[in-house]
Amino acid sequence: MIFFLPVLVLICAFLWAWGGAQGTSKNWRRLGVPCATALAAMLSWKLNGWYVFLAALHWLALWGSLTVGYGESSPLADIVRDILKTFEWEKVNIVVRAVVGSLYGACCGLLCIGTGHVWAGLAAFVFVFFNTLLWSCWVEEPPGITVFGKLLTWEELLIGGGVGLAAGVALL
Repeated sequence: MIFFLPVLVLICAFLWAWGGAQGTSKNWRRLGVPCATALAAMLSWKLNGWYVFLAALHWLALWGSLTVGYGESSPLADIVRDILKTFEWEKVNIVVRAVVGSLYGACCGLLCIGTGHVWAGLAAFVFVFFNTLLWSCWVEEPPGITVFGKLLTWEELLIGGGVGLAAGVALL
């Protein structure tokens, strides 16, 4: 599996960013990344019955977490605004991104059940949580790169690659 880890990271980074590029479908991210990580899990576990179920559960959980909107007009942002009693997007954005980062991290950490390495699952969760916050809230984003005529942002490439890395590490 360790030999396929860089491939998984690159696939997830590309699908994540492609799904966020202008003029493309979000389904590249919502379906592509969960498919890539679940397929990696099934191949890592040699398609054993219980593990296929666990990989399917991971796919469903990651797909679900990727359908949660995190933009300024999303239902999640509205809930956070109501809880924090503020309309300052900088504060709301940090909490919203922490919530979605937690969801992505929990989905990646779920994969460690198949390997029995709880520490890897915890590390995957913490890494994805902070990686999501770092690139979406705290780092000034440099210009993106153009691939096949679409602008892919570094924020999305790095968050998607981080999800792929965490999923791969949870499978080791």
